[in-house]
Amino acid sequence: MSAAAAALRLDVMTVRPYTRQLVMVLGAMGVLVVIGPPAVGLMAGAVFAAVVASYPFAVEDKNDLGTLHASLPVRRGALVLARYALSLLTYLVATAAATVLALVWSTTGDAVVTGGELGVVAAVSFVTYAVLVGFQLPVYYAVGYTRGRLLGYVPIMLLSAGAGAVGASGAVDLAALVAPLERHPVATAAVTIAAGALVLVGSALAAWRLDRRHAHRVSAGVRQAA
Repeated sequence: MSAAAAALRLDVMTVRPYTRQLVMVLGAMGVLVVIGPPAVGLMAGAVFAAVVASYPFAVEDKNDLGTLHASLPVRRGALVLARYALSLLTYLVATAAATVLALVWSTTGDAVVTGGELGVVAAVSFVTYAVLVGFQLPVYYAVGYTRGRLLGYVPIMLLSAGAGAVGASGAVDLAALVAPLERHPVATAAVTIAAGALVLVGSALAAWRLDRRHAHRVSAGVRQAA
């Protein structure tokens, strides 16, 4: 097992006791899919992934696991990579669930969602996920979850409030909005995926540097205390 895979498994085991809370958040995402335009509900996958991304940091701060992580025979970069991998896997699972729910709900209600709409919104959702997580994780690596959670959640709260207002009002014609993008699906997907990937790579590099800086500060503090 590679170091990154072992670190990812450790993060999964860390958040496993909070499965009930995660299921509740996933249920809230399902409600958003149902009450709003079905395709818009796919954006909830990005929000869900961003919320889950904070859990390993919250558990680490609560149980003082920083010392444990520092003692592991694993490079700091592998630990950072595992956090991003966990958030990406969470996003993919949540988006797949939201897609299935959107398709099922569209067959039982008046709102009909097309494959083109789903594709375009999924692409935009990936960029949204990348921006949310790309902003959030470096903040936690810089100042920790306890001090950075408010700042980290601000983009999520703004996006959730905006999506909820749009979905409840029904004022946005999604079909007209995505029609220009649907005419160039390959280009739309390529641009959005590339943009999201660049954001994540840049964010991971920043998080790695911030984590190394934090580890050096902790090591210096331990040496001074000794």
